[in-house]
Amino acid sequence: MRATSAEVHRDAVEVGKRVLVVDDVLDILQELCIALEMMGFETVPASTYQQVQALLDVAQCDKAAFLDVVVADMRLGHVSGLLLLDDIKALWPAGDGPAVVYLSGIYGEDVKQAALAQGAVAYLTKPSSIKDITECIMNSLK
Repeated sequence: MRATSAEVHRDAVEVGKRVLVVDDVLDILQELCIALEMMGFETVPASTYQQVQALLDVAQCDKAAFLDVVVADMRLGHVSGLLLLDDIKALWPAGDGPAVVYLSGIYGEDVKQAALAQGAVAYLTKPSSIKDITECIMNSLK
């Protein structure tokens, strides 16, 4: 019996890796969390910038709540997703905070370059396959 793509990726995921999934569109947030959980990740959903700030504060203080990767939309209502990188740099100035992967409907090359220059490990545009998202997450964990 051949392994499915999900089984192959699930086997490659280290148990206990926590991904903060951020999107203000609740359907996308739910679907992405479910897909990543099927791949073996533990997900923490957030739909507002305020929720993200609170979760990052807890993750910085409590090792049990640490977040390994943040997968975030570039826009959270009227707030730029680039603020997430600023928050992470402020909370983990030594650079040992969670990696950031952007998954966005904003297609401009200038926005992508700004995100990568500020420290994002990847910038994917919507729609992206769960395989591409998982590969970016796995690469950021290396």
